[in-house]
Amino acid sequence: MSINSKDKGKRGERAWRDELREAGFVKSYRGQQYSGNPEAPDVICPELPSIHFEVKWVQRLNIWDAMEQAIRDSGEKTPVVAHTRNNYPWLVTLRANDYFDLIKESNISIVMFCPECKSTHIHRHGPYEKGGYRYKCANPECGKFFVAN
Repeated sequence: MSINSKDKGKRGERAWRDELREAGFVKSYRGQQYSGNPEAPDVICPELPSIHFEVKWVQRLNIWDAMEQAIRDSGEKTPVVAHTRNNYPWLVTLRANDYFDLIKESNISIVMFCPECKSTHIHRHGPYEKGGYRYKCANPECGKFFVAN
């Protein structure tokens, strides 16, 4: 790995650390760089102790290779690849099952409502041929059908 590559990696790690801090994770810091060690991810965030961050700032990322590295290095933690390229916003990639687990742990719920009467009492009424699902409002005064993804 060239010196220029190492410097770019450091810049990316500092930039991701700063993103975390701006998001309220103020204790975030760069990890000590011991290759492949679950105790030394690219960026450490004490407020998110179960996350192992692999940080990439490259113009052409092979996300599968990056995720494989994150999985290999993460130990028992959830592997997350934080990645960007010049003049683009940061993206975060994680395995679907880890994403679902995080959503369940966070108690986030998605509330749907009828666009007509705003009732949250709705029932899924089957798939829609152009994608998404048809729903029916269960409010007896409304009963409208609508489509949502």
